[in-house]
Amino acid sequence: MFDINEAVARMISEVKKIVKNDWKDISGEVTDILQRRKERLALLTDLYIKGELTEKRFLSRLENEKLIFEAEMHAIAVMKKAVAQKAANAVIKVLRDMAKAVIR
Repeated sequence: MFDINEAVARMISEVKKIVKNDWKDISGEVTDILQRRKERLALLTDLYIKGELTEKRFLSRLENEKLIFEAEMHAIAVMKKAVAQKAANAVIKVLRDMAKAVIR
């Protein structure tokens, strides 16, 4: 019997293996993404198991799901980069402003 919760847990485990050291930073986002997609993935799998989707159509739909997941992972990376850039900008602004205050 197919268990979507077990499937999601395994997916999370696989992502964790791939991202290794970055897992702490993105674990929440990855888990949220997979939890949001869980119902859709369960439906696709159920339709395939019941024979209501051909293997070709199932694989095509899974490819779409993969692209969605990949796009969401890119969004996480961009978000992390944006936060890092903001932090770096803030650090430099403090230094610049303090240096200017001394010169005045």
